Amino acid sequence: MSLLILSIIFLATIGIHQVVGQIDEGMVPFGLNPPRQNPEYCVGFRITYPTEYGKAYQYGEMAHISWEVDEDLTIPPDLITRIRIMNEYQRNNQIIGENITIHTYKNKGAATFPILTHDQLGLQHYRVMVNYPTKDVHCVYESVPFVIAPRTFERFTELDTPPPKFAKDIAEPIKNYREYRDYYM
Repeated sequence: MSLLILSIIFLATIGIHQVVGQIDEGMVPFGLNPPRQNPEYCVGFRITYPTEYGKAYQYGEMAHISWEVDEDLTIPPDLITRIRIMNEYQRNNQIIGENITIHTYKNKGAATFPILTHDQLGLQHYRVMVNYPTKDVHCVYESVPFVIAPRTFERFTELDTPPPKFAKDIAEPIKNYREYRDYYM
């Protein structure tokens, strides 16, 4: 009898853990965005930068994404509705921008922005949602994966935790950078 009760308690504990895990997944910033198949009309748009797999950025660094659209499309896309940084599990980590002009020079476009994603280990990628006129469903394009490495000093100060000595020692050379001096001093 006691073995039966222990078994029921064990199974109930596993079930509670799974439900809590599901609640936690839904509470991540911006939710989850599973990969999907684009409709047939999603053609002619290409991400042209980054193209190097595994490129490394640091938190706070200025990053860049660029794209181009085929010029001979009968119905070309007219707007980028959203660009986001997502991790390898399709969780949103940063919204880069919304309602972005698709053409900044002829058939090409670009966006420059600071990387503001904290403590995200693993591969990240850009997810670009593109609008095609008269179509109800946006097209989704994803870049090659890259890495965002947090700087140790910012990692502690952004979390409102006093940084340890080794983090301060690593941060000292940063003060020599021109951007650091112009922004912080």
